[in-house]
Amino acid sequence: YYTASKWYKFCLDEGDNIASVMLSKCFLNMAEDLGFFMVDEAVKILKSAIEKNYAPAYFELGNLYFSGHRFYLPDYKNAFKNMKKASDLKYYPAYYMLSVFYKLGVGTDIDEELSKDFSTNNFAF
Repeated sequence: YYTASKWYKFCLDEGDNIASVMLSKCFLNMAEDLGFFMVDEAVKILKSAIEKNYAPAYFELGNLYFSGHRFYLPDYKNAFKNMKKASDLKYYPAYYMLSVFYKLGVGTDIDEELSKDFSTNNFAF
């Protein structure tokens, strides 16, 4: 992950938003060996991409909040908030996650109708 992270950091410095997601994933994997500060760095990178309204960053941060990490407990309200924003920006992978969130009440109230709508991508068109 170290070599890849150097490359993604270079790409990020050049303004490539995709690199923010990839670099954050490298840092999350490196956290197992290097410690919790790598998770903090991953979150910082994603939040920086979110400032540019980059939908995949909302999605990845939502996933991190949903799953938690060895050094972080899940935060379902923030997971829902970030997934919702990703779906508002028409990032379709977030639709499935929102379907699950509404079905199970993850970070929001249970809503079978919205769960069904998101699972069939009714909001996509």
